[in-house]
Amino acid sequence: MICPISDSIKLSTVRNKLMSHHAINNVNFSINTPSATFNKWWVNVTHTSISGEKIAELKFIDSTYLNLFEIQRVAGSVRLPDASGKKVIVTEDFVRMIGLNDPEKAIGKSITYWGNPAMIIGVVKDIQTVTLRQGIHPVILTTSKDFFVKGSVKINMKQSAEALSVIDKHWEETFPGNYFEFAFLDDQLAMFYKDEKKISHLLISFASVAVDIGCIGLFALITLVETQRAKEVSIRKILGASIGHLATLLSSDFIKLVLLAGIFS
Repeated sequence: MICPISDSIKLSTVRNKLMSHHAINNVNFSINTPSATFNKWWVNVTHTSISGEKIAELKFIDSTYLNLFEIQRVAGSVRLPDASGKKVIVTEDFVRMIGLNDPEKAIGKSITYWGNPAMIIGVVKDIQTVTLRQGIHPVILTTSKDFFVKGSVKINMKQSAEALSVIDKHWEETFPGNYFEFAFLDDQLAMFYKDEKKISHLLISFASVAVDIGCIGLFALITLVETQRAKEVSIRKILGASIGHLATLLSSDFIKLVLLAGIFS
């Protein structure tokens, strides 16, 4: 859900009200979800071990973000002490980007992003922030209440209708006049692969047409052979050949070709 304003008091009020309901398991406010399709922030990063600048994705999170999205700690602390942005948590890929192989060695290291100095206090598992085809990107996690524009709520799906009704109610009470708009995370992730699905369906359609054309050609070829060998089939039938024997005689060559094509494909 989209927060109309980044007001820490109002957001805290909404969180407390929602967490008191049995159908709601967790509430988080941040700049976006781990795999958000919009509102992505990229920053230039400098470190003593790298030449020039590197690019990383920046996410502003609150204290419940890692738990809600089940992002695992690797090293150091995952508790951001304040909203200054001077203490950050980074992903394993970020550690590799600054030339370190051991996440423990990254703890206490200084980096600069947006021209501001910061210290790494923790490392977490890599986050898939883009499509699988685009791979993994380095990510910086820090906190700033001025950028909490996205609310994420973990609900009991068996009571989803009740949970959504409660969220809508408290949202309207806290932010009167602001429309409550929501989307399920699964639907958001599906947007990542919308183009891939279109291409997949298109390839399947072309493959189906190719198979149909191949079957039509094979049927025409079999019909032609049957016509050419009609006299032979009649003589064999008179001499007592069974239908199964005749079918094998006419189709054995084609079956071999089909099996050979299947092996190569």
